[in-house]
Amino acid sequence: LARRLESGDRVLAIDPGDKGWLTETPEIFRISPASLDALEKNRAGALISADLEKKYGWKIADLIPLLSPATPQMDGADHWTFKVVGTYTLHELGGSGGDMVVINNTYLDEARSQDKGTVQHFHVVATDPRRALAVADAIDHEFANSENETRTESYRENAQRQMQSIGDLDFAI
Repeated sequence: LARRLESGDRVLAIDPGDKGWLTETPEIFRISPASLDALEKNRAGALISADLEKKYGWKIADLIPLLSPATPQMDGADHWTFKVVGTYTLHELGGSGGDMVVINNTYLDEARSQDKGTVQHFHVVATDPRRALAVADAIDHEFANSENETRTESYRENAQRQMQSIGDLDFAI
């Protein structure tokens, strides 16, 4: 049976062939070369963390069917089956507020029925931290008044916003 991930857990689609971002952000993700190569070779592969292994009882070579009505496949199916091919470590600075199943973006983009060629997030690392705000402003300026405006924020701001939304939800209840 396909399962929906628990609250806070999500799927992150990456380009496993582009290894440059891993060297730029080692404080966020740690993926072994073997796991990254396995993801690149298996289009329907997935990487999971030790926390996800414990939470869902998954292990390497398991097939995990995930329910995603918001992202249907070309045939209309609302579930996706991935094969666990490796693991990763998410550092606390990632600020995800949960855990992630890491998948191959090329497979996702080719198999989904809508929003092809689009993404929800870009992660950008400024080579000079003193220029980070200027880089963020330039990105937002480039997309201002477009169909897909951007809102840049640091990992810390993202984590704070997510924690605040949890706090707001608790207060509303």
